[in-house]
Amino acid sequence: MSVITQLITRGARLSILAIVDDGRSQFEQFFAGLPPPSKGKLRALFDFIAKNGAPRNIEKFRHEEDGIYAIKQNQIRVYCFFETGQMIIVTHGTLKKRQKANPKDLKRAKRLREEYLKAKRP
Repeated sequence: MSVITQLITRGARLSILAIVDDGRSQFEQFFAGLPPPSKGKLRALFDFIAKNGAPRNIEKFRHEEDGIYAIKQNQIRVYCFFETGQMIIVTHGTLKKRQKANPKDLKRAKRLREEYLKAKRP
């Protein structure tokens, strides 16, 4: 299994990258299916985070559990984690269907993080 990252955006404070697993980015597939206005708003939020750091507003950025965070734009949730060297690694995105984070999405984000960290080890 080949796990690499792909740059989404880079700013003064952070770089945001997506996991690419066996040549496929779950985030990019999700992003491609969004309507253009949602893509623009999410891209603007990513650029803001890269330039200024993680927002303190839990309506935009929230710790879900076990080092997994959600970047939030209306009903869109993009799950991610922090990596050394001022990086945020995006695992995947989803549309919110309930008030709390879906346990399946959190489990998926944790699995992708583990695959990433395992592939990164020498």
